[in-house]
Amino acid sequence: MNKIDRIRREFPTLRNLLFFSASTCPLTQVAITAMQQYVMTYRVDFSADPYAFERTLRQKVRSLVAALIRATPDEIVLTQNTSSGINLLAGGLPWKPGENVVLKDLEHPSSVYPWLYQGEKQGLEVRQVRSQRGIVPIDELLSAVDKKTRVLVVSHVEYTTGHKNDIGKLADAVHEVGGILCVDAFQSIGVVDINVAALGIDALATGGWKRLYGPKGSGFAFIRSEVMQMLSPPTVTAYNVTDAEEKAIERKKIVGQISTIPNNPFSEGWRKYEAKGLSPLAFTGLSASLGLLLELEVGWIEERIAVLVDYLCSRLEENGQEIRSPCRPEERAAIIIARIPYDLAQPAKVQALGERLRAARIVAEPRGGGLRIGVHAFNTPEEIDQLVNFISAL
Repeated sequence: MNKIDRIRREFPTLRNLLFFSASTCPLTQVAITAMQQYVMTYRVDFSADPYAFERTLRQKVRSLVAALIRATPDEIVLTQNTSSGINLLAGGLPWKPGENVVLKDLEHPSSVYPWLYQGEKQGLEVRQVRSQRGIVPIDELLSAVDKKTRVLVVSHVEYTTGHKNDIGKLADAVHEVGGILCVDAFQSIGVVDINVAALGIDALATGGWKRLYGPKGSGFAFIRSEVMQMLSPPTVTAYNVTDAEEKAIERKKIVGQISTIPNNPFSEGWRKYEAKGLSPLAFTGLSASLGLLLELEVGWIEERIAVLVDYLCSRLEENGQEIRSPCRPEERAAIIIARIPYDLAQPAKVQALGERLRAARIVAEPRGGGLRIGVHAFNTPEEIDQLVNFISAL
């Protein structure tokens, strides 16, 4: 079985739908099966210790994520979503009044509000570099960086345009002034082969339910070890204590002793920041999907998508459709915005478009002033032809 057949068999969604969404993506069959097994084993039959499983699961997921982005497991903190990861950095840095954060006005709100909140709380300047026609030239972004820039915030791939930023160049520039590069990787993880060390990324946050094809409620943050040592946890729970303290607390519970005073300090490293109560069901599914992506190899996925996006752009151009995204290979990943004859400023028109998409069994969404098309490695040229024909008939 070749890789294309392998990946298409993993998505039951493809039996009934043309899937071109870049939002919540379909679950893999391996994730569905793994979650079903978890529920029966640990929440129905209780045939094994659910707490022991959860500890092992967290270690496994951190190892899989580390392999995916070329980090170490100790630099990975499991989270619920992208904004949870960003808040670890935004809320944990030892800020000085007058420092600034630089970001684009194109960033997703999840990558903006944590910095605005800390700006008000810590007396920081949050510099939003304005875009023109959906683009912020890299030189204009870098011109906002100065010696008081503590963090440069950027999406690896913009959610509204599909534009892929030059992360290496941005990292070099902010490091020159002693700053930190924080990357929102929600639109690139699983699509672009990421090496955090080679790219110079200091912190990265993402959720697991887009191109990692996992469940909602799963995500992770990468925090470079040197940066992690600077941080204080924005929140703490009983999970953030040392292993020795956790065992001591458990013994006290068993014998009926009550004590809220820790005998040992909070843990260091990833455990100092990871939340208690993360869903083992969600991370069971994410673990299974991560295993599939590593088996297929993200480099292969990136190459496959590049070919399909080339084909999509050529078909749209042949039909005279305006493309609102960059089509140059070095400036794009897997998102293309095609202009459509709908006034998307009118909610009724957006609703009408949604109804036509559902009637055609196509999953895609209006974004960025057009129809946002998320290309996946499991898509085929024949499916792209059907999509382009649908757009032409609008």
